[in-house]
Amino acid sequence: MKSFDQVTQTTQRTWLKQLAEAALGRYGIENAKLKIISTPSSTVFRVDAVNQRYVLRVNSEPSDRWLKWTEAELLWLLAIKRDTNLSVPEPIAALNGTFVHKVYTNKIPEGRLVTLLRWMPGQSISKRPVPDLVRQIGAFMAQLHNHTEQFSLPENINRPHTKWNKLLYWQDRQNDTSDTLTTEQRDLCASASERLFAEIEEIGTSEDYGLVHADLTLNNCLLHQGQLNVIDFADSRYASHYYDMAVPLTDFTQYWRIGVHEYERLRAEFCEGYSSVRALGRRHESAVETFMVARAFDVVEWIHLDWPSPTAFPFGPELLAQSLQRIRDYM
Repeated sequence: MKSFDQVTQTTQRTWLKQLAEAALGRYGIENAKLKIISTPSSTVFRVDAVNQRYVLRVNSEPSDRWLKWTEAELLWLLAIKRDTNLSVPEPIAALNGTFVHKVYTNKIPEGRLVTLLRWMPGQSISKRPVPDLVRQIGAFMAQLHNHTEQFSLPENINRPHTKWNKLLYWQDRQNDTSDTLTTEQRDLCASASERLFAEIEEIGTSEDYGLVHADLTLNNCLLHQGQLNVIDFADSRYASHYYDMAVPLTDFTQYWRIGVHEYERLRAEFCEGYSSVRALGRRHESAVETFMVARAFDVVEWIHLDWPSPTAFPFGPELLAQSLQRIRDYM
């Protein structure tokens, strides 16, 4: 029998849906309708059960390390639900009381990690960012940063720490980057990474550092009756708070392609929202600029390692070009 990687994408989706259906039995959920709503790094299903809707995630990496990381993510979400009034996804325990499961099928004998969360209501942000929303995002992020200062994970469960000294590890891991980068672009990234790492080292981790969402873009924000709901904590990790701030600010300029004056206004609104809850930090202006470049490296890595090709999604080529341009401007 062919392995998962050897079959067509259509067959892969069929096998993953069968695995998801098997996983639902662990929660006592029967006769539910499943619909794939996201790929490729994790396959995400919308689950329509009787009188309830859920999100079921199937992680493509079944290792024990990822199991611990996923447990940590869900423990943080549970703590946020318990300790704050922030609106985040609620993890659902299986019938045996556990939150993360390794599920196997005949077609996928190596297994996949599966988690279930309650569906978050709200409309996705389909229009350009507006000041009030951006101010809410800033305040939301500041509350998350405040929460993680009081929250700790069990010793044997943790999220990864960002290792910026491995800024170009994806080039080492896959020597052939010709499908993603030209030789000139690869040399550009190599040169920029040395300078960038030195700046990040100088910023340090002694303050304004901790567990962060790390992907708080508008795509992960939902509006429901005027309330901001934030989803997708799958990238959460230990990193500088300034990196966390850089993510939505980079999103404004790259994904939404706003002009300089509009960006400055939205950045001021974000900072106002953040500072209404928590001090911005003594060096936030320069540090956020540094981490906006680091975010560009993250995007290049994401496209190179997690996508079949830069053209796998319609927005891929432009997103890659924008990220490389930010790196080029930095130099």
